[in-house]
Amino acid sequence: MSAVLDHSRFGSGKTVRRIEDPVLVAGLGRFTDDVTLPGQAHLVFLRSPQAHARIVSVDTADALAVSGVIAVITGADLLRAGVKPMPAVVPFARPDGTPFATADRFVIAHDRVRHVGEAVAAVVAETREAAALGADAVLVEYDELPPVVDPLQAMAPGAPALCDQAPDNVACEARHGDAVATAEAFAKATHVVSVQVVNQRLAPTPLEPRVVLAEADAATGRLVVRLSSQMPTSVLGGICDAIPGLAKELVRIVVGEVGGGFGMKGGVYPEDIVVAWAAWTLKRPVKWCAQRLEEFTSAVHGRDVVSRSELALDSDGRVLALRVRAVANVGGYATPTGVMIPLLVGPWVATSIYDIRTIDFQLSAVMTNTAPVGAYRGAGRPEAVYIIERLMDAAARELDLDPAELRRRNLIRPEQMPYQNPMGQT
Repeated sequence: MSAVLDHSRFGSGKTVRRIEDPVLVAGLGRFTDDVTLPGQAHLVFLRSPQAHARIVSVDTADALAVSGVIAVITGADLLRAGVKPMPAVVPFARPDGTPFATADRFVIAHDRVRHVGEAVAAVVAETREAAALGADAVLVEYDELPPVVDPLQAMAPGAPALCDQAPDNVACEARHGDAVATAEAFAKATHVVSVQVVNQRLAPTPLEPRVVLAEADAATGRLVVRLSSQMPTSVLGGICDAIPGLAKELVRIVVGEVGGGFGMKGGVYPEDIVVAWAAWTLKRPVKWCAQRLEEFTSAVHGRDVVSRSELALDSDGRVLALRVRAVANVGGYATPTGVMIPLLVGPWVATSIYDIRTIDFQLSAVMTNTAPVGAYRGAGRPEAVYIIERLMDAAARELDLDPAELRRRNLIRPEQMPYQNPMGQT
């Protein structure tokens, strides 16, 4: 017999007693950094101060001489060990029809850095203090390259290219809707309004920074990874895909209290793979705890979309068509999440609660020398809904109508339910 949800208890607007609060408000939550294992070593990353540069050399001799340092890991070391770059596959092509393009994202950079905060070495030591001293002793020689941080400037001729396959820095482009039908709707419209919107970049900065603690369990032969994450299965897959010979049945992911994330702790990070590889290779527990400034530059950022949007309306204020041209700044590496959110997930809800049948969206994912972008609080939907609401306000001013009345005229009506929007979403 199938289970039936008791809406009398759990329906919208019902009070449901929370079970997690007593532990958390009493300070009894168990976060990753609360766990200390016997023989635990500490890992600290050395990060690039350059937004764009070639790595000429990485000298680890002084770092290895620091008391308490166990190992210094470079990108070249991981390359020799067969650790793979992080995969990047999306279903969109570049504007010229060539495949989606992004630079290989190695978990520790070995040839080139593409944003401030990208890891260029990792030091493992008996204490965190020794690991930090070791990281300070690593000598990296950079050949600085000109950076570009604005996505519109990044698309301009002559801008610094982040990868050879995309000289214009456009990783890919998405088109949705019917351009011809939209143009016809605009041609016959009584009113046309437009808005230029900048959804600014932000850094999530959770209350509890990311922490990873990995150990090779001698008793079971498994790698156990404890971390603050919203998507442990994705972390499992990412670690196993990157580290050669590490089958999924040999890895266990443990998540305790997350401590805030709102999307930015979704999926696998380079740091997760480095800590896992260090513990698996050194055969001892290894912990990394992000510092706040480090988190600010190395965790994914959110949003950063520039758009110009237009609404075509008839004389009664009914919307005939919506046209959007948007450029999403996806950062130094075009990650699948960073691309799919502005090019697909946001567009799914771009017409919001309004009966808009005709759309023409042209959306570009552009690489710049900034931190990669990922999910954050709504994952593209707030940006998309903000655009249509700004357009509704602009249209109300144009038609000299009460903004609520204009919206009422365009709402999806009850008799239209179930309703499928022009992006095919019900």
